[in-house]
Amino acid sequence: MHIVMHILHATAVLVIAFFVWFAASRSDGLLKTLGRVLGAWLIVVAVALIVFGFVGPKHHGRDWMSPASDTAAASNAAAPANTAP
Repeated sequence: MHIVMHILHATAVLVIAFFVWFAASRSDGLLKTLGRVLGAWLIVVAVALIVFGFVGPKHHGRDWMSPASDTAAASNAAAPANTAP
């Protein structure tokens, strides 16, 4: 489900990148260069959002919504109890 949110955010970033490039095309000099670089950077961010949306849930074999305490509790339950003599 969260991949849909990544796609929506990436779409918003791409729309912003389009308007930055459009504004940069109508300007001159340093501002034009800065607009092109910023637009390209926004496209890189949008691609990264999509990639991380697919890679994120597969990280460590669990979904990002599952609590990390479940794995910690399971490892603590399996540990042998040390008793003092």
